[in-house]
Amino acid sequence: MCDKPLNLKGYEFVGKPFLLILDERKPGYDYYELLISMSNVVGALYSITKKLAEREINILTGMHTQFGDRILWISFIEVPQSVFIEGSLEEISSMDVVSELKYQKMGRIDKFDKFLFPLYLFDSERMIVLTDYMFYSFKKIIIDVLKTGGEFIIYMQGLNSGKATISRLKESFKEESNTIEDSLHIAENAFRAFGWGIIEFQEINPKTKTGSIIVRESMECVDSSKIKCHFIRGFITGMLMKIFNDETIKIMEEKCRSEGDSQCEYRFA
Repeated sequence: MCDKPLNLKGYEFVGKPFLLILDERKPGYDYYELLISMSNVVGALYSITKKLAEREINILTGMHTQFGDRILWISFIEVPQSVFIEGSLEEISSMDVVSELKYQKMGRIDKFDKFLFPLYLFDSERMIVLTDYMFYSFKKIIIDVLKTGGEFIIYMQGLNSGKATISRLKESFKEESNTIEDSLHIAENAFRAFGWGIIEFQEINPKTKTGSIIVRESMECVDSSKIKCHFIRGFITGMLMKIFNDETIKIMEEKCRSEGDSQCEYRFA
């Protein structure tokens, strides 16, 4: 029994790296990336981690996901140099629950995962990692060269992306997106999961097609940015056009973090 409960009060969200990255290393240890395909049965992962623990092999970070009747587990491990890693992994590989085991030693300057490539969403759409500063540099050069024309291009890029994204989400979750309210909820979840920001649709009236939107932690607002969120405004507009099946919908950004506000706020009517 835990005497001291975990206190997460005040933590609405916890920043977490999307990529698997091997950070600090200690002398006297070697580091490996481990990939194991195992049976999707209760206790399979526990039986493997128990074997590692018995050999004082420390699990640093990782992820696991389901593929049909299999579980794929990828992790970075910290191995004392006194441990014969090949023998330990051969023993794990021979376990009944394990169907495949691969491993790679991390070299002195190896930092990133080597197994997860390419990254996919819904098993068919390839994803790439684009940081907020990368996105800002693309946006800034377009606006610097084309001025208001550049702002319009970025808005239209967002508009088309928003339409395509919500269409794909509705297709992937047909049974869960039968109503406008459900589609808006899926959009909120996806927006957050993709790292674009925390979006909230408020006072939405499906009949009059009016309401307000709040976006916190927008990926389009970096510390040095003084450019308003043209892409996000277009993206949200495109999503709403598809959700309400109305190409005339427009939204206005009433507050923006780029102008010193604590969050971005939009209204549509």
